Amino acid sequence: MGKLSVNLCGITLDNPVIPASGTFGYGYEFAELYDINVLGTFSFKGTTKDARFGNPTPRIAECTA
Repeated sequence: MGKLSVNLCGITLDNPVIPASGTFGYGYEFAELYDINVLGTFSFKGTTKDARFGNPTPRIAECTA
């Protein structure tokens, strides 16, 4: 197999596979289905000290966070 490592902003990843924030949870949900250790990294939502509101309507389904 060829070399898949990539450099992302000065950080070397073994491969470029980065599951998207929101669709992959925190990774634990998929650990029983897939070896998450072989992924390049995870993408998480950011946090701030100030409140941030989500996207405006229309939405498919409203739910609490």
